[in-house]
Amino acid sequence: MPSGSRPRLFERLETAQSGSRRRSYALRTDDVFESIQAHLMEIFSVRQGTVEARPDYGLPDFSGRFSTDEKQMRKVTREIEYVIEQFEPRLHSPEVTYLGTEHEVFAFRVTGQVAIDEGLQTIQLRTVMDRDNLVSVRTDR
Repeated sequence: MPSGSRPRLFERLETAQSGSRRRSYALRTDDVFESIQAHLMEIFSVRQGTVEARPDYGLPDFSGRFSTDEKQMRKVTREIEYVIEQFEPRLHSPEVTYLGTEHEVFAFRVTGQVAIDEGLQTIQLRTVMDRDNLVSVRTDR
């Protein structure tokens, strides 16, 4: 079964605990996308160095790195892509596109492929991060 068609471990445990008799873990595309969205929100909300067991988990502190400098923003988007590749294995070939900085809010789009039902589906997520590293991730349809 493709990795994108299964919920994360804790989602499976919550389903089992709720008394659901659901034996199949195959999910609708929307369920998988919502799970990935929630996981990326979790990853993006954690600063690297704060998880003792995995110091590389989360995003680097981008405070002071919001910029109109294209070279600097390419470096930031590459760092985000690397973190996604490391910690969200259901999202294949992630691409991060810088959308702009306005009023000290950094916006980018995450695009990637998710394996669902023996095929690949494209997911796009719009992510906004402010100077205090508060993050919002939502499906960009």
